[in-house]
Amino acid sequence: MANNKNPREVKIGAGQAKPVTAQGKKTSAANKTAAGKKASAAKKTAAAKKTPRSKPVQKTEKSTADTHILEETPPFYSAEGKRVAIVVGGSSGIGYHTALGLCREGYSVYNLSRTDSEPGYIRNICADATDKDEIGRAIQSVFAREGRVDVLVYSAGWSLAAPLEHVSEDDLRTLFETNYFGLIKALWAVIPIMRAQRDGRIIAVSSIGGTSPIPFDAPYSASKAAVDLTLRALAVELKPFNVLVTSVQPGGVRTRFTFKRKVYETNEVGEYAFSMDRAVKKLNQAEQEGMNPADVADAIIDTIQEKRPPLTKAIGFKNKSVKFAHKILPSALTDLMNRISYDQ
Repeated sequence: MANNKNPREVKIGAGQAKPVTAQGKKTSAANKTAAGKKASAAKKTAAAKKTPRSKPVQKTEKSTADTHILEETPPFYSAEGKRVAIVVGGSSGIGYHTALGLCREGYSVYNLSRTDSEPGYIRNICADATDKDEIGRAIQSVFAREGRVDVLVYSAGWSLAAPLEHVSEDDLRTLFETNYFGLIKALWAVIPIMRAQRDGRIIAVSSIGGTSPIPFDAPYSASKAAVDLTLRALAVELKPFNVLVTSVQPGGVRTRFTFKRKVYETNEVGEYAFSMDRAVKKLNQAEQEGMNPADVADAIIDTIQEKRPPLTKAIGFKNKSVKFAHKILPSALTDLMNRISYDQ
């Protein structure tokens, strides 16, 4: 007997293919089109949100008085969710490697110096560390852009080699302006920001020479000792505001700093020439056979990330040993060790 049921009314059992009507084809096509549009829109949105670190940055320069600020279009990093670090003297040596390391840790990093730092992911603001107005404006420009400053690393420095008797007053003032007063000017600008946000880390790159003085570089040693003691006092003042302060003490670091040192000529130092020459050779040797600046930078970044960082921190086994010796040995003995170190 023939089956007169309409095929559209036949129940589909397991394993049977469902008949496709013209209406079903239209519905399926519409669904696929809508799904395709949604997927395309989702990909575009994700692509817009993603900013690859390797993408070059277009930069335009504008001048604010004497400070030249590089604006990035579009910004390499979004300020949202980023911790912000300022490195004064981040174009070379320890400061440069510290800036690179902070970038790797995910910070938005600004270099404040007279020379730009080469990598495009470090933002450069041209500022002279010895100029109060330039340093202040530069730090304020970072704050205006980012809305906060989490870390200040002061790494600017200068050195000379001369007997104190013959050091010119201009050189002495230049050295202290760079090594000490530049730090003070940066602190004047950044402390109100960190105090208001109740959070911050301040690192000053000092030297083991502030503990064990360097013959024929007395002003340098004095400036670094001043940095150490200033930061120890400052740490007490800022503790209620959760702003932590550390003076790091490297020594003998392999950088161009050795060759930027101003060494007085023989005819300028008189009877000191022989002794000074021996001391300078020992100092140069200790630096150029010394620590890798990247290792010093790693120690600085570790200090920044510590919950309870020390007030002063010698970096490297030799420098830690010198610091320990000055704590436990009589000064007559450490002075003898110092003379031997510099071939005096």
